[in-house]
Amino acid sequence: MLSIRLALWAAAAGALIPIMAVLNARLGRALGEPLHAPVVLFSVGFMALLFAALSLTSTLPNLSKLSQAQPIDFAGGLIVGFYVLSATLVAPRMGVGNFILFAVVAQIVCATLVDQLGLFGAPVRPADGVRIGGIAILILGLIITQLSVSTTVNTTANTTPNTIPNSSTQSSSPTSAETKPPSTSTELNKP
Repeated sequence: MLSIRLALWAAAAGALIPIMAVLNARLGRALGEPLHAPVVLFSVGFMALLFAALSLTSTLPNLSKLSQAQPIDFAGGLIVGFYVLSATLVAPRMGVGNFILFAVVAQIVCATLVDQLGLFGAPVRPADGVRIGGIAILILGLIITQLSVSTTVNTTANTTPNTIPNSSTQSSSPTSAETKPPSTSTELNKP
């Protein structure tokens, strides 16, 4: 049985991810360059984690022991960097809800594969029929939500006059610029 305290901690960490995506997109707009937001985010995170390490362990990592780690062990930093960069650039374009929905479904599928196969030295925890059924329901939910989104967008597009909104008007339906792939990092951050 899972510890309630650990489950609540994990839930809190997950609940903060959409907020991080929104705040990082705002930071990118404030800085005038979305790619600078993750740099600031990781700098703040580094300082917070350094403080936590010193407060909770009274020591810093022993850098001489880094040679004992395998190169793949450092890939976690690249993965979290990719995630934060993706949240900063993609979430404002597709919506935070959609971004998190795709990320969470993919995360659960990948986590199940890691458990099932014991990838990267993780303990093997085979998935049973109930877990696989739950994942199938998650994927079906993802598909249904996207059908709902495309129906809403199509309905809105059919009822909205063909006008270009000015800077003081926000349009809830995507414009032609939102459906084309962005060509610059600044364009990527435009909602």
